[in-house]
Amino acid sequence: MLARFLGHPDCSGSIYFSTLSCRWSVRKIWAGAQIDLGLTRYLWGNFLLATASNHARYLSGRLAVVLLTFWLPLSAQGQSRLPSSAEPGREKPVVQPAPRGDFDIIIPAPKRAPLGQDVDSLRFLVREVVVEGATALPKEDLSALAAPIIGREVSLSDIIGIAEAIEARYRAEGYLLTRTVVPPQRTRSGIFKIQVVEGYVGAIAVEGLAGAEEARVRGILAPVVAQRPLRNDTMERALLLVNDLPGMKAAGLLKPSKDETGAADLVLTASVATMDVTASVDNRSSRYEGPWYANSDIGLNSVAGFGERVTAGVSSTPDGRKKKAMRLGYVQPMGTDGAMASLAFDYSMSRPGYTLEDQDGRTFSSNLGGRLSYPLLRTRANTITLDGGLTARMANSHLAGVPVSFDRWRVVDAKLSWLHSGWLSGVDSAAMGLSRGLPQLGGSARGDASLSRLGADPSFTKATFDLSRLQNLAPSWDLYLGTSGQYSDVTLLSGEEFALGGTTYGHGYDPSALVGDHGFGATASLRHDISALVPEAKSLMVYTFYDAGLVWIRSTGRQQGLSSCGAGLRSGLTDSLDATLEAAHRLQGAESTVGGHFARVILALSGRF
Repeated sequence: MLARFLGHPDCSGSIYFSTLSCRWSVRKIWAGAQIDLGLTRYLWGNFLLATASNHARYLSGRLAVVLLTFWLPLSAQGQSRLPSSAEPGREKPVVQPAPRGDFDIIIPAPKRAPLGQDVDSLRFLVREVVVEGATALPKEDLSALAAPIIGREVSLSDIIGIAEAIEARYRAEGYLLTRTVVPPQRTRSGIFKIQVVEGYVGAIAVEGLAGAEEARVRGILAPVVAQRPLRNDTMERALLLVNDLPGMKAAGLLKPSKDETGAADLVLTASVATMDVTASVDNRSSRYEGPWYANSDIGLNSVAGFGERVTAGVSSTPDGRKKKAMRLGYVQPMGTDGAMASLAFDYSMSRPGYTLEDQDGRTFSSNLGGRLSYPLLRTRANTITLDGGLTARMANSHLAGVPVSFDRWRVVDAKLSWLHSGWLSGVDSAAMGLSRGLPQLGGSARGDASLSRLGADPSFTKATFDLSRLQNLAPSWDLYLGTSGQYSDVTLLSGEEFALGGTTYGHGYDPSALVGDHGFGATASLRHDISALVPEAKSLMVYTFYDAGLVWIRSTGRQQGLSSCGAGLRSGLTDSLDATLEAAHRLQGAESTVGGHFARVILALSGRF
């Protein structure tokens, strides 16, 4: 410490400076002096106050060294990091999504009149079966389905069975509205006809909407009317896209048209929840910024009638001091094919406690980003989404009024995600992302003295992945497996590092307990639904878990890891209130700053209104 160097204990606490080593030269000294003029003034002021009276005798022999100390470039501060759990800039801008409506479409099953016993007892010699009206599938393939009865004496039920097989073939190819009939006919040559009626939607009625909302929904449903014959995936995509609109809940009913043969009318009943509110509180944060932390968000849907969503939210520790944040979001459907544009902004500030309590620490971070997403594929079984955007980010921190770091960076990124359900009674998800820093847009540059990490490059390239599988094992038993990771080509700013600890990997540890340029984490959780034991609860689940992860620091090659295990109880207390109680045991890695106990006990409450 400088106080000891000056030779008097009374100087301790009056002057702050970094003790880390750094390379310097006359050029860098003057550069540091220009960059850190405010820091120099601060330190000079404290120095003069501390030494003006009875410490002047220590100044004469040490002044040159003190000046050099004051003018050391802030690049040395890049090594003097705040604890990773207290560093700013790890939040990503996200617009709180609206609750989605459930997909629902009713297609009445065709009913065939039973044949009289006297009619079904008649026998016919079949020489050929002619399929008429088929355009979507090759007639040769359909006629081949009649091969088993060619050259045989069969009943009318057998011929109707061939018609049903042709209809089943259409349904297997996705033409759910197609029907087949055996029309009245006279034949003495043994040639029988089967008529295919390739179904389509002739008209759409929208109930519950008006104005721009109705026009948008009709635009989304336009491909359903245009396609003849109608494929199921076309109708499924359209109805899912309607339900993807913010606050929208829609259900469809198909019924035979009274005006057109082979046509159906689609009646869509829709409603928009104009407002939704969510709130949550938990003790998952570290002691630096918690551990208790509360969130509240409100969303307004299509208030202006254009399908938009506007959100606002606030977060805070109970004392309103350690950390508080605010966020704003806007989502606007673009066109009628599922594209969504969004804009998000958030700002947070904190005064970290625990070991930083007496150091008057302050951190600030903000994000402003725009994104565009498009569903390349949208069905109940498969969804593939392409998402990308540009975000301007800022994070800075101070100790005792002295800047420790100041990062400004811009990131352009793209992500391809896939969600699949149904295979082996499970749900799969996968995502691959690529991010690139753009210092040309007013961000920090490599080598800036104020960067949060020594040698960090704001023009980084970073690749990420996420994989998960939810597997049903037996009635009321599920297994969840998940893994995530990232790789970077350079040393990253602290806000772009891969973090372990918290809700995903490392339940027993503080959020961001371990961070690195590269890293991966994995988790496994066995879940058992015990709702039948407590009928009063809407849902009740017990679970156990194990998670682990590794991070690497590129500049040093250092590797660190952690692992934890535990068990919990998750309950839907009511339709709108959920609760989680969890105990996590730290197996390997950084010591938690919450309580310092062997196990970390988590309590979380969340509500939707």
